[in-house]
Amino acid sequence: MKKILILGGYGRAGRNIAELLAQYSEAQLLIAGRTLEKAENCAASLN
Repeated sequence: MKKILILGGYGRAGRNIAELLAQYSEAQLLIAGRTLEKAENCAASLN
């Protein structure tokens, strides 16, 4: 399985990209940013 790291994945553009990848890709997404809690919340909402 492919893994994709999205830096700034919980921001405005990064979140939109993460949502599209989650919807149309089989890849495992890794959301990263400066605030761990925001990244975790974003990842939880995408799952």
